[in-house]
Amino acid sequence: MSSNVNISLNMNGNNIKLINVSSIEINLLYIIGISGILINMLTMIYLLIIAAYKMKSSCFLFHHCIICLILSILSIPYILSFSNYSIPCHYLGNIQVTCVTAQLLNMAAMVANEAYTFEDLIHQDLSLDLYTNNSHSHSHSHSHSHSQSYQYQLKQSNKSTISCGCLSFGILIIWFSSVILHL
Repeated sequence: MSSNVNISLNMNGNNIKLINVSSIEINLLYIIGISGILINMLTMIYLLIIAAYKMKSSCFLFHHCIICLILSILSIPYILSFSNYSIPCHYLGNIQVTCVTAQLLNMAAMVANEAYTFEDLIHQDLSLDLYTNNSHSHSHSHSHSHSQSYQYQLKQSNKSTISCGCLSFGILIIWFSSVILHL
């Protein structure tokens, strides 16, 4: 793509016009904007219609889709700027920075929510596996030793490294998103 873009500012500097932009760049922005709008709308509809997705944790995804839908709709004024229409930059910039900030905070909330969800699922799976192992034992003494082993493993599973991994992942996501936000 060409990087030869001329920018002309009006007298007060609030509006911007982009000149000499290739048609490939304009078409690419159309594709990104339209596909973003359609995919986010379809995802929101699926979250509302399909019963399996009607959970508390899906609210974060629904909110994320709303924010991404707004960002996709924001591509329309940028497409118009390629057609030599003037756009109010300070409004678009404020909306975009607000949406990106909300998106990053929403991702942090999703990570925090999923850390607890994953930990609960792992403990449920572990206790289910250990319970089925105990129920298949044939002798009472063998069952008693499995029961003590089961209790020991449950105590050990409370010291799981999964929550530390989820927490570390969440912190990394927050830091990388903060860096990306301020670039």
